[in-house]
Amino acid sequence: MRTTRFACLLLLTMLLKFSHGSITPTNPLSIGQTLSSSNDVYELGFFSPHNTQDQYVGIWLKGTTPQVVVWRCVVHRRNFCI
Repeated sequence: MRTTRFACLLLLTMLLKFSHGSITPTNPLSIGQTLSSSNDVYELGFFSPHNTQDQYVGIWLKGTTPQVVVWRCVVHRRNFCI
């Protein structure tokens, strides 16, 4: 489980480090907003898979149809992503 959390943290850190913009306590990411990687290949944001009302935080390939999600956060009872 620690390995999974570390991998998620590493992936998010890498994406945010090279992104156009940033997430801070005073500038949170809201539903409908995304952050793009510096090479415009990936986007981070909230999404609803398969037209459901469920919201996930995820990373997907930018500009693909259908949307290709490469990572998503599934929150468990302990409130962390796996």
